[in-house]
Amino acid sequence: VVGLGYKDVDGDGSCQRSFIGEIVPWIWDDEDGIRELDWSGLNFNPQFVRAHAISGNGNVVLGLAGFGRPVAWVNEGPIINLRDEFDAREAYAVNRDGTTVALQTGSEGILLWNPLTGETENIGSLQWCEDLDFIRFGRNFCDLLGDEVVQELLGPLALTPFDTSDDGSVIVGRGGSFFTGLIGGIWIEDLGWFNLRDFLYEQGVTESFDFPMDNPLSLSGNATKMMGGLAGSQFSWLVEMDQVYVCDGGESVLVGFPGGLREAIAGGAEFGRCEFILD
Repeated sequence: VVGLGYKDVDGDGSCQRSFIGEIVPWIWDDEDGIRELDWSGLNFNPQFVRAHAISGNGNVVLGLAGFGRPVAWVNEGPIINLRDEFDAREAYAVNRDGTTVALQTGSEGILLWNPLTGETENIGSLQWCEDLDFIRFGRNFCDLLGDEVVQELLGPLALTPFDTSDDGSVIVGRGGSFFTGLIGGIWIEDLGWFNLRDFLYEQGVTESFDFPMDNPLSLSGNATKMMGGLAGSQFSWLVEMDQVYVCDGGESVLVGFPGGLREAIAGGAEFGRCEFILD
């Protein structure tokens, strides 16, 4: 277990003063109990340091050192400043063995980082205009400037990965903002990004037609179940997706997810039920 703790550093009876090390990250396991994670290697004095995610095997911990500065610990070693290393802005999603961490970067889309080897892979993100219109001050700049101009100016849509499957082959997250609108995204290895609005529509999930899932929060380990809802609303959906539809030779066929889907697409099928595939 990891989390955020409070301690009285200056002896004034309060445990919540910022910038003096009273708000700190911790880790607990059933062998060694609870202890503070080492954050002394930071080159600045943070308002707080928090641990908020952990790999299934407990080897990789993710957190924040003040707002907008994600950090990590590998095998409880020195703190790693992910903002300095990768221009990362958010870090929540890590797979079971700690070999895949999905980082939201400033302008380059989603970066997959292997903390054990140091290797990285950019998997892009959803796109402005194609997946979500860029609307500010009541004006749709996709219509005013054209899709290509907006995409060139803004780059990939900022998307925060929230969870990943055990093997790191499926990732879910939320893109956009409350100012521009929100959209859910799902990444499938070898197939790339889908926005959940179209992903669920093309599967014929009628509940999503008027209320698209724009806030996917978690996946089961094998990626066959997804939890999420509408951002800001107090209700959730459970999506069971151990099977999904592909359109193969004009016929809608159920295949296993995610492996069967990858195989079907590689064999020439299209994603979705034939009657719901978008142009």
